Amino acid sequence: MSEAKFWVEHLGLAPHLEGGFYRQTYLSPESIAHPHLPPRYSGQRPFSSAIYFLLEHPDFSAFHRLQSDEVWHFYKNVRRKPTAFRRGMNANALQRIALRLSCK
Repeated sequence: MSEAKFWVEHLGLAPHLEGGFYRQTYLSPESIAHPHLPPRYSGQRPFSSAIYFLLEHPDFSAFHRLQSDEVWHFYKNVRRKPTAFRRGMNANALQRIALRLSCK
C-alpha cells in the first residue's frame, strides 16, 4: 500500500473536486450573515473551517480563485510551492506572486 493510500484510508479522506483528497475537520457553528459580507459572496459564511488535504504526485489541484483567506500546514514531502496570481496593471494580465514556505 502506498503511503498516500494509507493516509487516505487512515484519515477517511474523500476525492476533492479540485483534485487530491480531503476531509473537513472543523466547521464553526457560527457564521457571518450575507448582508455583512463583501459582494463576492452569494450567501452566509462560517467564521472558520479547516480541512485535511492530500495531493499525491503526479496529481494536481485545479487552478481556482479564492474568495477567502486560506492557511496551509505542510506535513511531509513538499515538492511543489503553491502558486498565486493577482491582476497586474493591465486588467487582462496576471502577475505571479512568490509564496514563501515557512518551517519554523
